[in-house]
Amino acid sequence: MTFKEEAHKLIESLPDDSTWEDLMYEIYVHESIQRRLEDSSRVIRIDGREITAWVSFHATFKRVFGFPDFYGHNSNAWIDCMSDLDAPENGMTTIHVKAGETLTIYLEHSRTLRQYPDILEGLLEMVDFVNSRRRDFMPPQPAILTVQFDS
Repeated sequence: MTFKEEAHKLIESLPDDSTWEDLMYEIYVHESIQRRLEDSSRVIRIDGREITAWVSFHATFKRVFGFPDFYGHNSNAWIDCMSDLDAPENGMTTIHVKAGETLTIYLEHSRTLRQYPDILEGLLEMVDFVNSRRRDFMPPQPAILTVQFDS
């Protein structure tokens, strides 16, 4: 997408009663996100428009992350798969990070997901659980997952 197309998209996403201040804020947020994504070890984009229920949430993550055929399509199974992002030998995902790296789940069209607050809250809780599980290791391991929302 060109800069001009991104700018048009950003302006189109604003409510009709937006001010110049609103636009400047959105530009700031957009730039902050872009810098964060460039600094991240690994970024996987998830299209929020694909997620309309827990069934589609699990189907989308299974497809994108290459979860195994026996994936249980529930929170515990998601946590188990995502906990092994740096353990390719376990075969729980086809996407991997090196030990000590962080993977960012970048939710595109996250405004669509705001219609499903239980899914957003559940995702954040599961990410937190994956990371807290790693802190319990001996020695403690750094966080492996972050979530970034588009503006």
